[in-house]
Amino acid sequence: MLSIQAVQPDQISELAHLGRRTFSEAFYHDNTPSDIEHYLDHAFAKAHIRSQYENPNCHFFFAVCQGQNIGYLKLNTDEAQTEFQEKHGLEIERIYIGSGEQGKGYGHQLLEFAENYAHKLDKNYIWLGVWEYNPRAIALYERFGFSKFDTHIYHIGNDAQTDYLMRKYV
Repeated sequence: MLSIQAVQPDQISELAHLGRRTFSEAFYHDNTPSDIEHYLDHAFAKAHIRSQYENPNCHFFFAVCQGQNIGYLKLNTDEAQTEFQEKHGLEIERIYIGSGEQGKGYGHQLLEFAENYAHKLDKNYIWLGVWEYNPRAIALYERFGFSKFDTHIYHIGNDAQTDYLMRKYV
């Protein structure tokens, strides 16, 4: 049984560590070591995560199974959204489950949580960016009702990669 719990201020280090680990598990093998290490060192630095956490428009949640944090979710509203920053949108900036826990329906549960959270905040849609070479994630999002509406460039170190932008009206 998965529980989704708000990250607490004293859990920032754990969040940074989990973020680095799950992102690395997902993408290390598809990127050059220097590019991915540069990205990980910046994106998951404790100070950077703390700064995001302190933004009232960033919302972090742990996915907890049998007392262990196995994944996490980062939702952005208003000006914290990485793009668009529209009042009626909610961005799923990060949604990660540890590699050993994938395929158990936890990603779907996190997406349901995000959709319910959007309803509570009176948002009209949820959106996210997903790497064009991540077919498993794209398939999950499509099954959940997301559809591609655009693309953007996302940098991993010096490597410019294409993300599909996907949206679901709620």
